[in-house]
Amino acid sequence: MKHSNRLAVYIVEFDRLAVLTQWGDNALRHQFYEGLPRCIKDNMVHHNYPNTLLGVKIVARRIDACYWKRETEKQREREREKASGSSSGAQAGTSGATSATSSQKSTGNAKPSGNSKPATGSPAAKATPKPYADKLDSSGKLKQEERDRRTR
Repeated sequence: MKHSNRLAVYIVEFDRLAVLTQWGDNALRHQFYEGLPRCIKDNMVHHNYPNTLLGVKIVARRIDACYWKRETEKQREREREKASGSSSGAQAGTSGATSATSSQKSTGNAKPSGNSKPATGSPAAKATPKPYADKLDSSGKLKQEERDRRTR
């Protein structure tokens, strides 16, 4: 399962394919677990759940919901830090204290949420052009010659 996909997509696709296999619950449970993202598997050890396909699905959904809720919170924190970084120095100092406190609560979240990591990742993403970029004009619409080519 790709990291960026949410668990609901995985469960729907898994159930669709599971019907075709006619495998038993144990085999399906094992295959379902194997396809989960590492972050969900790592958190499953902290939960008690029935060792059935349904039990694994339920606990995986709970973990996934918590994971995405936390990711949303982290995004808001990054935006807040970015906004406070451009303000006065007194507020930036306060922001640093808040950042240090949050890193004590969760393992090392302050470093990845800093400006250094996104800044290094975004130029690399922009450096690789999209395969269709040469077919679009500056407004993002198809160029006239490409439109003509496709209508022939």
